[in-house]
Amino acid sequence: MLNNIRVDFQRMFLSKIVLFTFLVAAVFIPVGSETIMVVLDSAMNMDTAVSLTDFANYSSMAPFVLAVLITVYLHGEAGEGIVRNKIISGKKRYQIVLSYCIVAAVLAAVIQIVSVLATPIVPLIAGKAFEVTFSEVIRFTWVSTLAEVALCVIYTSLFLCFCTKEIAAGIPAALAILAKIVLIVVIDALYTSSGVAKVSGFTFKAYVAIDRYVPFSHLAGDLRWDDASYIIGNLAAIVIFVIVGIVVINKKDLK
Repeated sequence: MLNNIRVDFQRMFLSKIVLFTFLVAAVFIPVGSETIMVVLDSAMNMDTAVSLTDFANYSSMAPFVLAVLITVYLHGEAGEGIVRNKIISGKKRYQIVLSYCIVAAVLAAVIQIVSVLATPIVPLIAGKAFEVTFSEVIRFTWVSTLAEVALCVIYTSLFLCFCTKEIAAGIPAALAILAKIVLIVVIDALYTSSGVAKVSGFTFKAYVAIDRYVPFSHLAGDLRWDDASYIIGNLAAIVIFVIVGIVVINKKDLK
């Protein structure tokens, strides 16, 4: 199992596409965004304070970034016959699923944490004021990281379930797009200017459950729920999809 994880780590983090995307998403985007803010503030003689929104530059696009990374990585693994060769060489199927999920989860966590660390660099150098507290940044970071870990497990599990079919390459991105559309509808219905939801009854309860427990919603806008909701929703998604991945791949003919 440990050897599986070590090899998968090497293949993932030595990938030029992964490394390039990591630098763009975790470093260039947050640093570039804050640089633009500082330049615009200087040009317009303004003094915009750094808020929690600044720290969400990456997390708001994380579902799509991670969908691409997981697809590129696992498509290579399946396309080159590496998954099949692991099984032929005697590797346990559940270990293969767990290893891929762990590696993908670590990738998600590293990108999110680095992006948070990179965000305040330019504002600090420019002497910008911060209207967000350290505790708020910490809470945002762990919630976003946990949600992105859950998304990577979901993407990985679903890809492996369909890894013998061409449709597998489109599943992560399609899921990210579908989730985005659903969340636009849900958030618009729940959070109105009047404070009164546009839906009621079962639909209202379903929308609230989606907003409260689905990992995708935890990366959409402000943190709207208690810590327990984030922990329960994301851990439940992780456990469910790891089990689904293991059960399905155990029944697939990959040899």
